[in-house]
Amino acid sequence: ELLGTRYHDLFVDTATSLKEDSDLSALVKAVDNRLLKVIKEAAKNKYSSIEPVLGYIVAKEYEAKALRIIMVGKLNKLPKDIIKERLRECYV
Repeated sequence: ELLGTRYHDLFVDTATSLKEDSDLSALVKAVDNRLLKVIKEAAKNKYSSIEPVLGYIVAKEYEAKALRIIMVGKLNKLPKDIIKERLRECYV
């Protein structure tokens, strides 16, 4: 049970889409966005620790993932709206 944990809202927000179409992509996107948020907060104003390095590595992985999503969407002739829907947040 996730009630009372910091992960509860991830599953509550995506539960309706899981019930409607049994598609886990919304949950995966929400988890990825949460990870990025945690990394961004940890790397803020900590210049003498490992967090900025981890932030950089995660940002590069997310950029590569975004390129793969865009290229696969283009190759499969998906509409732009669907491609944008599947993209994660950026590390800015």
